[in-house]
Amino acid sequence: MTAAWNRPLSPRPVAASRSGPCQGDVHASTTTSVDRRIVARAARVVLAMVVWVLAVAAPVSAHSPHDAVDVLGVSAGADGQPIVFAMMQLTGRELLARSADGGDSWTITALPVLPRDVSRIAFSPEFAADGTVFLATTDLGVLKSTDGGNSFALLSGGGLDPAVLDLSLSPTYPSDQTLLAATATGVQRSTDGGLTWSPSGTGLIEPVVDHIEFASDAPNVVFTGRQTIHRSTDGGLTWTPLHMFEQRVAALAVSPAYSSDTRLVVALQTEGGVFTSSDGGAVWQPMVVGLSDPAVNDVALGSDGVVFAVSSGAALFRGLMGEAFALVGKGFEELSDLTNDHYTGVVLSRDYPADSTVWVGAFEGLFVSEDKGANFRQMDIYHQKFARSVAFAPDYASTGRVYLQTYGGGLFTSPAYPTVTPPGAGSAPAGSSAGTGSASPGSSLGRQQLSSPHGGPSSKGPLTPVAPWVSRSGRITALFGQRLALSPEFVDDHTMYYAQVGLWRSRDRALSWDQLPMPSGVTVIRALTLSPEFSDDDTVLLGAGQGAGCFRSEDGGATWTPLTTGLPASTLPHEFLFSPDYLSDQQVFLADRLTGFYVSNDGGDSWAPSNTGLDELVLHALAMSPDFSADQTLLAGTETMGLYKSSDGGASWSASNTGLPANLPLNVESIVFSPDFVIDRTVFMAVLAAGVFRSTDGGNTWQPVGPGLPQDAPRVVALSPDYANDGTLIVSTYNWVYRSEDGGNSFARLPGYARLDDGNPALAYELALGTDSRRGGSANDGDSGWPIAAWIVDGEPAALAIAVSRSDDVGDAVEYRFVGDTVRWYAPLAPDQGLAQVFLDGAPVELVDLYAPLVEGAEVRFERTFTGVAAHILRVENTGLANPAASGSVLRTDGFDSTY
Repeated sequence: MTAAWNRPLSPRPVAASRSGPCQGDVHASTTTSVDRRIVARAARVVLAMVVWVLAVAAPVSAHSPHDAVDVLGVSAGADGQPIVFAMMQLTGRELLARSADGGDSWTITALPVLPRDVSRIAFSPEFAADGTVFLATTDLGVLKSTDGGNSFALLSGGGLDPAVLDLSLSPTYPSDQTLLAATATGVQRSTDGGLTWSPSGTGLIEPVVDHIEFASDAPNVVFTGRQTIHRSTDGGLTWTPLHMFEQRVAALAVSPAYSSDTRLVVALQTEGGVFTSSDGGAVWQPMVVGLSDPAVNDVALGSDGVVFAVSSGAALFRGLMGEAFALVGKGFEELSDLTNDHYTGVVLSRDYPADSTVWVGAFEGLFVSEDKGANFRQMDIYHQKFARSVAFAPDYASTGRVYLQTYGGGLFTSPAYPTVTPPGAGSAPAGSSAGTGSASPGSSLGRQQLSSPHGGPSSKGPLTPVAPWVSRSGRITALFGQRLALSPEFVDDHTMYYAQVGLWRSRDRALSWDQLPMPSGVTVIRALTLSPEFSDDDTVLLGAGQGAGCFRSEDGGATWTPLTTGLPASTLPHEFLFSPDYLSDQQVFLADRLTGFYVSNDGGDSWAPSNTGLDELVLHALAMSPDFSADQTLLAGTETMGLYKSSDGGASWSASNTGLPANLPLNVESIVFSPDFVIDRTVFMAVLAAGVFRSTDGGNTWQPVGPGLPQDAPRVVALSPDYANDGTLIVSTYNWVYRSEDGGNSFARLPGYARLDDGNPALAYELALGTDSRRGGSANDGDSGWPIAAWIVDGEPAALAIAVSRSDDVGDAVEYRFVGDTVRWYAPLAPDQGLAQVFLDGAPVELVDLYAPLVEGAEVRFERTFTGVAAHILRVENTGLANPAASGSVLRTDGFDSTY
């Protein structure tokens, strides 16, 4: 990994409109940065999966992590652990990621509104006790939570200008309920926790203010400004202008010890650099020595007088106030080529400098340092637990096989499972490790028949663990899967396609993959659908991101023809559907996110729009009735207006939202019809901020499913092909994957699984330290950078290989750090291999003999199950000892897996 701080400085960004490889769009932003606000201004984009390491197999433009941190807030919980909130662009959605344990684990939720720009996350000074946190937005006012961020209410009206550029709470907020907002019409003040607001701009010489900040240890002292810094000493009632800068202020920081040191720091826009004041803002001095990149986006000031600054392309600068800056920080990721504005915010821990903790947000992810910025590690917010595509094998009734295309982990499948499970107690609640449908970490999918899948909770017994998920990524180098398509004759031809930044085909149920050519000019695939006559016509339709258009292949993906007639010059295809009578009618449907719904009657050669009755053209989902030939029913999901139904093959549409929440933006993520729709009239739909809903009257009315399923951020709903008998559906949320075996009446979480395979280049990663090319290891992603594996050579992590790893030297070891409840180590046997000592959490637990007279392939050589999910370190060390029959003492390793 090339450290970001060694890279040449990037030029300042220009407004752009382009899409990255993971479905996120770049937006030009007109708002300025605010203290402790992380906003990727000119390149609000795309998607960075947040892990410690960089996937060497992927191109830079498909960077990993893949979710840009827009806004960051840090507070403290009741147990002293850091509380971290991050607004992030996750797979094209702006969602809120929250951690209550300093970043070791995360939950991801959708807000009850769709803010176009969250400008500030502001915590109550007593957040640990009152759970109060505000989100300021630049177009919708303020969102407030009093339950630690589990739910938010929009504080609309009350006199507040909806364009809130910054927000600050009084240090005595729990008692006085006072907060100040910097808005497009000046400063506004509330003394009732945000319910009502009044102008508070006496003395201001600027009609618009971008920044506002209370001094945390001086309750009545507040600073605000845009180009002129103002100070209030009466809690924001009146203001005194102090100093006008030549440029607008990009960031403002007030010392946590202001009452004693009266220190402030600002960063100026347009490469204006950093200025400091030691007299409460009256006199300012430039702090530019050592500031090699003056394009500073954010600053932070510690009570020890240390100033931190992050710039567009040079990561973190640190220096004592009034002295020189030094460029610090190891562990940042290689810079993506998707933006020029990388490092966008810096936040100090509430206990800094005692705990030395510094947080940095960037386009490339979220980073934390526990040594005042000297070394950083990435926070893994988003990893293999989230599936972007879920596919039941057509023979699921007999095999129990499900495929999950994950975000950052590639493709996983469940192995074959028994068709009967032991009898037992009734359904367990979500998160329980016992009872019906329990799928706690370490357990697996089970199979059994249901007498009434649409009734109350079934009386099935506990699932029998058989094996964890199995990695099936093979030679696929794009771990952030976007589309997974199975052949209509999958049971016979075993053919499936995997698409994202590249296109792969397997003809043996994902045991092996061949890469296919992408259409000319296409860098990312958004949509991929196979013809219902695929086994005969080899027809595939492909929709590209970044406005590259639609394409058709009639040879299974070997060659591509662009489809342009009747379509606009720039499209963002989301879904293709073939008519079930395609062989005779050649009819195809297209849902485009930019321009709506299209119909083709000649296999895609020409298209015509058909948007009559669609109030919104941003389509997120499209589904077809299994009885389409007879009922002509289509359902289309939109970004904010919910569901639309057509009963005439898409000629006309009408809203069909009865039973859905009336006070939320209805962002429909996916729609799926029951395979037995003709009989049961059942449809399921995932709505981003509202949950999963079920209709039993063909999509006319809706009811929520549950319990046991989080209602905050569902993404995918998939139904078993034998749904009428087994009542099985799987829901992938932005947190975990859940399964129901009773038609959605109850749910249980499926286990997370991580596979780290040295022999798989798609799962081979590079660490920042070491260059010894003789040795290797593997790494992948997990909670807070765990799991991660690497060789330890001479006490340092060494460079990694993409084949079975080997060590000849005594003391060399491969270490696997993970959070889970099971772990396995895989290694081959060979005539020249010796004895390997296995350590678990620092203690020796087993001596493994890797000798065999003939070479044997990699199998499980060590396995351990724990009573619960926790952090562990598994270490395998070369002892230099060997079986008397061995010809050497080589240590070879081929990876690890773990469940959580």
